[in-house]
Amino acid sequence: MRKSLRGETMNLIRRGGKRQLGLGFLALVLGVGLAGCGARSSDQSRNNSGLSAAWVKVEPATVRNLAHTLRHTGQVEAWRVMNVTPEVSGRIAEIYVHEGDRVRKGQLLAKLDTRPRELQLEQARAALAVAKANLENARKEFERMEQLYKEGTITEQQFEKVQLALQAAEAQCQQAEANLHLAEYQLEVSIMKAPFDGVITGKWYEVGDVVNPMMGMATRNPGVLTVADPSKVKVTVDLPSNEVGLVRKGQKAYIEVTYVPGKQFPGQVSWVNPGADPVSKSFSAEVICDNPDWEVRPGTFADVYIVLDERQNAVVVPLSAVVNDSIVFVARDTVAVLRHVRVGLKNDTHAEILQGIEPGELVIVEGNFGLSDGAPIRIVQ
Repeated sequence: MRKSLRGETMNLIRRGGKRQLGLGFLALVLGVGLAGCGARSSDQSRNNSGLSAAWVKVEPATVRNLAHTLRHTGQVEAWRVMNVTPEVSGRIAEIYVHEGDRVRKGQLLAKLDTRPRELQLEQARAALAVAKANLENARKEFERMEQLYKEGTITEQQFEKVQLALQAAEAQCQQAEANLHLAEYQLEVSIMKAPFDGVITGKWYEVGDVVNPMMGMATRNPGVLTVADPSKVKVTVDLPSNEVGLVRKGQKAYIEVTYVPGKQFPGQVSWVNPGADPVSKSFSAEVICDNPDWEVRPGTFADVYIVLDERQNAVVVPLSAVVNDSIVFVARDTVAVLRHVRVGLKNDTHAEILQGIEPGELVIVEGNFGLSDGAPIRIVQ
């Protein structure tokens, strides 16, 4: 009986031991597997040499025009501005436009009370008619007296008197014609018309106000109306002494404004002042640019770019992609490839690559300092 119980006990111990052995073996296998997974995960950010992958940003090399420019800021003005003022004094009878109205050359803008000029014109016409009649009578009298003088019927003194009367009649007729032209001119300049295509930018008087052009300098108002032509705009900039020698009349330029993003307005340098400002010691220069759709607004600020040099259809990369002026790293899959390049024209943001990079290749623009050829990388999207 004791042997039987002892045997069963030994069997239970053997069975329990095998179960514990099996559980221990299973835990060992799982531990090894998890360790292997962790190792594989760690290896994803390392290469065969054990280096960590660098995070980088890339941009493609492109083919585009590249310019090296001087950049300055200035205030935009319309290239033509004229104050419309009558050349004679009078009371304003009508103003036909308002500020902001677009006008065409020759369009009627305003006029003075023309009744006094119309009366003067009628008077001048009547005076001319009288002068012509007197001239005709003087000519007939001269012809009659000339015949009598040839016949010896009248004296030379009497004939000279008739000659002088004819000359006086001719002078009076010329004077009457001049007075008529003056009256016509005064009536014409009482009517104010647009000197060119443009826009009304100022209205300084109202209907009923009296205008005297001879007093223009004594008043703050520049004229009855102001017309500006913004089909071209001009911007004046100040150049420091180390830049003025790089700029010349006729040089290519363009402007950009924040309210028309992504667009350049081409133009050129119209003049450069050879003398420095006595206070700032800078040299002023003016750039005129085309503005056919009137997108650039006078009175606003513009960035002015004066082109010193440019390249057409150049292979271009961001300037940040160039390391030590001779190296560019190209992203190939998950590896950085070092390229020795030859750099051409550069500006503040981009560089021309003459040799070493093909259009479309992805160049590393951030994270490239400290990289080496073949280094592992991860691209930030």
